Amino acid sequence: MEKRQDAIKIEELKGSLAHLQNHPVEPPILKPPAGPSDLEKNVETETKYLRDKLREQERLQEAKMRLWEQEVPFLNPAGAGAQEEQARLCEQLQKQ
Repeated sequence: MEKRQDAIKIEELKGSLAHLQNHPVEPPILKPPAGPSDLEKNVETETKYLRDKLREQERLQEAKMRLWEQEVPFLNPAGAGAQEEQARLCEQLQKQ
């Protein structure tokens, strides 16, 4: 009687196994997160930081250029004109 029950149980399990093999379980469909992921937030934060840093560097570079132009007048168009006039006057003096 036990052997018969074991045989019935084995047949049931074989049937269940065959059913499962013929109908594989599909993985659940993952939905994307509602908001931005942590990685996206970090990338946005880093991008904003770098953009702000670049703007600050550009402002500093422009300020340095203005100061340098004031210190080196021949780079400034008005200073260049004065330097040319001075060179012309020196030439005239040498000729005389």
